[in-house]
Amino acid sequence: MIGGTTAFDDNAAALAAVMAEWEAPKPLAVRLANLRGTGVGMNFAQRNNGNYFLKASGPGATVFDDATVDVFSDPAGSDWFFATLAGSKKDTLNLGGRFVTVDALTPLI
Repeated sequence: MIGGTTAFDDNAAALAAVMAEWEAPKPLAVRLANLRGTGVGMNFAQRNNGNYFLKASGPGATVFDDATVDVFSDPAGSDWFFATLAGSKKDTLNLGGRFVTVDALTPLI
């Protein structure tokens, strides 16, 4: 779940490729690595997302804060969140005790 925008919001093919990788029957760690662009070996070579990666910060960032406070909940499973964890418009995370990955977005404000 993304509490903001992506560089691909106006690119249906890119969003479909990202979703194809996210929904693929692969271990979570493999999907995360492929979508972050950090995967290796055959799993990375056979990724569904092509050259569309979800990066929360640094050079080539593709996921951005929207300066809106978001509330995330994960009551029933493993998820991946992009959230603003600092600043005046910090997102709220209600994640329970399950395996959850959170990538921190750079606050706009």
